[in-house]
Amino acid sequence: MYITPVCLPKLLLPRDGVDLSKWSVITCDQYTPNSLQALNSTVDDSPSTLHLMLPEFVLEGSDNLAVHTQKIQQTMLQYLKDGTLKEYPAGMMLVKHTTQTGLHRGVLLAFDLEAYDNSEDSQTYIRPTQTVSPTQISSHLALRKSTSLELEHITMLIDDPKHEIIEPLFTEKNQQNIVYDTDLMLDGGHLRSWFVAEGNETSALLDRLSTLTDRDTFYKKYGLSDDIPVLAYAVGDGNHSMAIAKENWEHIKQSLSEEKQATHPARFVLAELVNIHEESVHLEAIHPVLFHIHPREVFQAVDDFFRLYGGMAYCGDPQNAPTTNVQSYPCFFHGEKMTLCIVDSPWSQPCATLQNFLDDFLEKNPKSRVEYIYGADAVQSVSDDIRNMGFLLPAPSKKDLFRNIILQGPLPCQTFSVGKTPKKRYYMEARRITV
Repeated sequence: MYITPVCLPKLLLPRDGVDLSKWSVITCDQYTPNSLQALNSTVDDSPSTLHLMLPEFVLEGSDNLAVHTQKIQQTMLQYLKDGTLKEYPAGMMLVKHTTQTGLHRGVLLAFDLEAYDNSEDSQTYIRPTQTVSPTQISSHLALRKSTSLELEHITMLIDDPKHEIIEPLFTEKNQQNIVYDTDLMLDGGHLRSWFVAEGNETSALLDRLSTLTDRDTFYKKYGLSDDIPVLAYAVGDGNHSMAIAKENWEHIKQSLSEEKQATHPARFVLAELVNIHEESVHLEAIHPVLFHIHPREVFQAVDDFFRLYGGMAYCGDPQNAPTTNVQSYPCFFHGEKMTLCIVDSPWSQPCATLQNFLDDFLEKNPKSRVEYIYGADAVQSVSDDIRNMGFLLPAPSKKDLFRNIILQGPLPCQTFSVGKTPKKRYYMEARRITV
């Protein structure tokens, strides 16, 4: 048997009688002030994961983080004490999420943070798909350090084009072990899950997962030489959440013996394991928009930047490029649409090419800023302002994502998202991260 950085979590789920349509709410990165106010009115005082999390916009703009964190921790402890949350034995949860984009299947498992590194040159079994911001890690770390539970938010991807690892778990599920079967609020679709306690079925899954870390299988699969470190799992959604959990664990383990480190719950993180080749998995591009600029300045700057690397940039037809090494980006400004072409970029990924230019441009033009926006129509609308300019990025290829990460490292932050906006992840399960 090969090794695998995966174990079976002890999940916490609401007791019978809790209204699951109010318990399960969309994840913290999906809120605006107006949507949060509306949701608070709907949920009111009912048991809900709404009371166990802090929306991103509140966290980033709050001067009273300690007050918010204390209230969340008190609610967590109350739910544990009064039986609102019930702990299951070690096992896995099979989840079916029916949405407008199709049927999504995944398995809730715990992943070893010792097998994860979020650096750009990571060589661990678990790696990020996108770079993470140290600033965002530090601003969120205080919340995780001060709370006793984690809510599932991370999507962990595997590259299984033959559908041999996860999909067999769903072939013969019956009604007996269904844990929840509920509609989600705000047109979020329908969730159904089965709990499978530790036993023959979980052992079979862990055996199949262990093949992902087998070196010979890995090298043959990707056609690589035997000096390249094995990548088994890629963090899809929740790259920052994963990095925050890692930072928290690095802090905690300093005071623990090796024996206690091996079993401490904070060493592991709860995530939904998903096959990237699942039909309903969509890699959706997130597009950058520059604010407070003049288009002529941007076009001149982008050409100057790439000439430093032996390349060039122009606006026009990509077929007119002097070489075949050309990357093109539809761009919008003041009601105009053009195609920006970059020739002989030193970066093979279009998102990395554009992001490296944007980083350089923003450093030299501190009055400008960039925002990352979903959807071409939204980008075009924002770019109608004469002071703005938007670029459309291609979505990453599902079949090439793992290979690109293996050879080139994670893509730039805010490059893509796993799932269709805005209805993606909903909180349901929790797990203890303190002893």
